[in-house]
Amino acid sequence: HHIITDHGGRLALVTLAGSVDQDVHQQAAAALRGLAVTHENKMKIVQEGALTPLAHLLTSEDVEILREVAACFCNLSLSDENKFEIVKCGAVTVMISLTQSADMVVASQAAATLANLAEVKANQDTISDEGAIRPIITVMRSKDIEVQREAGRWLANLCASDSAFTASIIGGGG
Repeated sequence: HHIITDHGGRLALVTLAGSVDQDVHQQAAAALRGLAVTHENKMKIVQEGALTPLAHLLTSEDVEILREVAACFCNLSLSDENKFEIVKCGAVTVMISLTQSADMVVASQAAATLANLAEVKANQDTISDEGAIRPIITVMRSKDIEVQREAGRWLANLCASDSAFTASIIGGGG
């Protein structure tokens, strides 16, 4: 990790994530996901502008790319400093739809990311306004235990604050 990060590798990977070459996308997203395990890299990846190209890759039709990008967002969203930036980059709507993916890795990583983002009260309204309540309830019915677990954590985080979410969740069948 240090060799890559000490020699401008993060910035190069951010550039590659925005490449027009689809073959490069998965490799760049995988490398960024791997780097995003350390706190320092989580911060610097966001500061170096990775969120925009990564958010664009969330619309890929390639499941391997989606797995890497969703996992990268999940790693990045573990940092409290990044939670607001991720919401601000417009990834929430796409992430909500990815929770419905037939691929359980994509679905669980997307649900985990949203659960992480919902830990911050300032993000909860945005996540709810993006239409998250019904998809959470749907995802909790998944056959995959990991998807269920992350959807439950997502729902619990939304319910943790004093807000109207609880009534919406109950009204939505949650």
